[in-house]
Amino acid sequence: MINNLGLAFEDLGEVDRAIEQYEKALTIAQEIGDHKGEVNRLGNLGNAYAAQGKIERALDFYNQALAITHNTNNPSAESAAEDDLGNVYATKGEVHLAMKYYEKALSIAYRIGDRRAASAVLGNLGNAYAALGEYQHAMRSYEKVLAIAEQIDDQRTVRATFSNMGNVCAAQNDIDRALEFYEKALAVTEYNRDQELDPNYIAVHINRGHAYSSREEYERAIEDFSHALELDPNDAATYTHRGQAYFSLEKYERAIEDFNYALELDPHLAWVYADRGRAYGRIKEYERAIEDFNRALELDPHLAWVYSSRGQTYTLLEEYQHAIQDFDRALETDPNSAWVYTLRGEVYRLIQEYERAIEDFDFALEIDPSDTWTYIERSRVYRDLKDYQKAIEDLNRAIELDPHLAWAYASRGIAYSASEKYEQAIDDFTQALKLDPHLAWAYASRGHAYSALGKLQKAIEDFDRARELEPHLAHPQEPQRIRTNQQAI
Repeated sequence: MINNLGLAFEDLGEVDRAIEQYEKALTIAQEIGDHKGEVNRLGNLGNAYAAQGKIERALDFYNQALAITHNTNNPSAESAAEDDLGNVYATKGEVHLAMKYYEKALSIAYRIGDRRAASAVLGNLGNAYAALGEYQHAMRSYEKVLAIAEQIDDQRTVRATFSNMGNVCAAQNDIDRALEFYEKALAVTEYNRDQELDPNYIAVHINRGHAYSSREEYERAIEDFSHALELDPNDAATYTHRGQAYFSLEKYERAIEDFNYALELDPHLAWVYADRGRAYGRIKEYERAIEDFNRALELDPHLAWVYSSRGQTYTLLEEYQHAIQDFDRALETDPNSAWVYTLRGEVYRLIQEYERAIEDFDFALEIDPSDTWTYIERSRVYRDLKDYQKAIEDLNRAIELDPHLAWAYASRGIAYSASEKYEQAIDDFTQALKLDPHLAWAYASRGHAYSALGKLQKAIEDFDRARELEPHLAHPQEPQRIRTNQQAI
């Protein structure tokens, strides 16, 4: 009775009270010489301490339980203790050692014909193989689990195993096959409608949501994350994932709402502050973005990309020295980050330190010679220096790399205009507007080119269109770009 009370407390998440009851139950079992009960209580104590992250305490209780099973010839309990020890070592990241315990547990389960225990151990063994990236071995283990679970009609295990198989496929970027397994996992509910009580069911929706996100099917991802949150509204991680999906859909206010929920549940999540900061940056609430980046870095000062994102925000606020300091700090952590060199180069251009800007762009292109945006940014430096030929050469390279990038054509058009090659400029602006008809500054720039050729009516039409799209556009040049790198604002 006391042991059952402990289990009830643990189900409610009151682990400390559960431990009190397990200790009482253990004392009683020891006093009456109930070795089977003693092993059970020791295992429960190990599970409780493992749930609290107190791994060494958990190991101590599991080892005590294992020693008793050796002395009392209790193979079923011995298999369970070996499995428990494997789980703890897997949690510690000592996966190879964990697998040795799983192999022992599995051998015992097979020897005594305990199919349910064998199924559980095979599942853990599959998870260990997956953690090591040995996906074929993982799938073979899961297939064995399915065979046993279907024989003994263990639908929860069937569901969990299909979900695990989906995770393995997702890890190999085989998203189509992953989704097939997730669908199979969810189909199990047709026969077992206890999903509200089964965390595996929630996990399937979360995992499928990740799979949809990886395919950029964010609306579907949001549906899965929302379903999971209906069943477990206290999961900060799932609010964060849904917020990231909203962010990808450019629904920044919705993203911020989800990040707020996540932080209410756990105010120590550095990544969530950083993600919320990115969202505030996108809606131009730069001061709030800075506050969130500051908080993220207080919690985890090793997040290099947060320094970069804060640096971008300082750039937009025209606080250029702060921006450079942040980019410097990011490069200390990750000295091979091409895009951070590009970001710092942009700031050096803005403060007219052109040699430093070119150095950063050159270094970025050494690391990543296929980055179109770095060529575009370096071309702007050359244009500022009135070296239009070099600017055009950089833009030619950018267009070779991405012939559908409207910004590159429009930038080259400006370089041609500055070189008084107005016909070529007009051709480039026209191509840019075919690719992106909402590029207001390209209309304005083409208008100036038409004006220079004396084609005043066409110039007026372009200026009018530019004002329709962006009433406050003052100059026919590229605005400051917000880099769309996944780890930038």
